Amino acid sequence: MSSGDDEDQAARRVRTMQDLLRFCTQGTVSEDAPAPSPLDPERAAWLQNALKAFSVDIVQEMLQAISNIKKELQVLSQSDADFNRGQDSSIYSIVSSVDTLIERTEDLDIAADFDKIGGFDIIPPLLDSGYSQLQIKGCELVGELVQNHEPCQAAALRHGVLEMLIKLLDESTETVKPKALFACSCLIRSNLEALNIFVNKLDGFSVLLRAMQTSGEQAERLRTKASFLLSLIIGGHSDFKEILLRMGFIEQMVALLHQEWDQSHEHLLSSLLNFMTDFPQAAEEALRPQLKFRALLNQKLVRTQGKPEFQEEEGYCKAIFNLLSDSASDTGITTEMER
Repeated sequence: MSSGDDEDQAARRVRTMQDLLRFCTQGTVSEDAPAPSPLDPERAAWLQNALKAFSVDIVQEMLQAISNIKKELQVLSQSDADFNRGQDSSIYSIVSSVDTLIERTEDLDIAADFDKIGGFDIIPPLLDSGYSQLQIKGCELVGELVQNHEPCQAAALRHGVLEMLIKLLDESTETVKPKALFACSCLIRSNLEALNIFVNKLDGFSVLLRAMQTSGEQAERLRTKASFLLSLIIGGHSDFKEILLRMGFIEQMVALLHQEWDQSHEHLLSSLLNFMTDFPQAAEEALRPQLKFRALLNQKLVRTQGKPEFQEEEGYCKAIFNLLSDSASDTGITTEMER
């Protein structure tokens, strides 16, 4: 087989920008060149054409996936509930197309192309479809698109995606809620405009609190994600502490810590530590005798001591105790560790 045939076969296996770069690197290495040298004109022309074809092919593939999703969503909207087989076929086809889009938009440049070709038009119908499989895939696609990508974050806000994610967090099934929270987190963590909409317009803190208080098979997973996001927000935006204090978050988080242990406790303790740091009002609230918070911390320290898997949780407990001790000294209260 000629080297040209080898290159054509290898090129057909290229599916992402990373694949293309890997292919080019392998091609250079295989020549065993002792030192870098300019590409010969024929190979340079081939590489340039490959790059152009790659970009065009990816965009065309995304356009086809978007078109298929729109078509199948239309079929679902008009289908009779008795024809489950037809519905299953449409759902499978949509899921497959969304998976293609998720794979392609891992590349930030391709994610920007997704917005330019009108890809965000399919997201609201996916999230509002009423089918949990499609809502889950829609949330996964949103998370992939908006994570660390400002243009896609702006597009998501324009299309009302954040509002729809909040609705899913409150009203969807247990399997959808963690995915909705994941997408919401990806959108608001590094976007101040989205975060302010979340807090001030959509009452996002109340949504997080309800997520942390949820019960059911997916409860621990959802509580853990919600507690983690709350810890990030408090740690990065101290101006929200006053709002959270007025909403009674100290009492609510301590109440959750009094419940049977699960993985959310580590993030709840991290949230409380961030809350109390440079904000003595939070420590004073936690010292209220009715909360029995100091006794709870003592119990946790006994349980976590000497166990590597609880090292971070133990560290949070000790750091919180130090903050409580400082606050208690100011108010004349003696903590359990000082007795």
